[in-house]
Amino acid sequence: QILSKEAIEMFRKGELDVINSHDIRFSPYLFLESKVPVLYTPHFSLDTRDTDYDKYRYKLMQNSLFGIANISKKNVRFCEEKGLKNYGFVPNGVDITKYEFNDQGREGILLVGRMVAGKMVKETIEIAKKLNQTITLIGPKGNKDQDKTYFSELEKDFLNRSHVEYLGFLQPEEIIPHYQKAKVLLF
Repeated sequence: QILSKEAIEMFRKGELDVINSHDIRFSPYLFLESKVPVLYTPHFSLDTRDTDYDKYRYKLMQNSLFGIANISKKNVRFCEEKGLKNYGFVPNGVDITKYEFNDQGREGILLVGRMVAGKMVKETIEIAKKLNQTITLIGPKGNKDQDKTYFSELEKDFLNRSHVEYLGFLQPEEIIPHYQKAKVLLF
């Protein structure tokens, strides 16, 4: 909500002409007041958010200010059913010119993402152990207090295991060699 409010203020000062938001949970209320054109790019299946509360939110989003760029054709159909402005299907793409295919010597599991409970890092480490696979973890620690506690537990009980390699945050181009050598990618 704080970021949405800041974005609205920037728009009112003439510093923005459109807002992109990944989160549709609360921002329609704030964005309606601002008259800011909003492009939503949700990173989930919209049909998983279909409670009465969500239906009310979708009703608000039928306003001409709102539109959705979808990551799946399923979401496109959902938008059509709900009367939401749909900017089509934009799949999460990969620039394949940056990633040479490697079909030799691939090994281990690679997990790329924030090191937070919701990414099930501890469980993934346990699965790698049961599969007798090494696991490489790439990603930052979370910022919330609960994320910091979770990461402390990871450091104490999981990251020191012989089959685990934690590399922390890396720039996208630094991750490429890890993508190329992993047998399995969890993202």
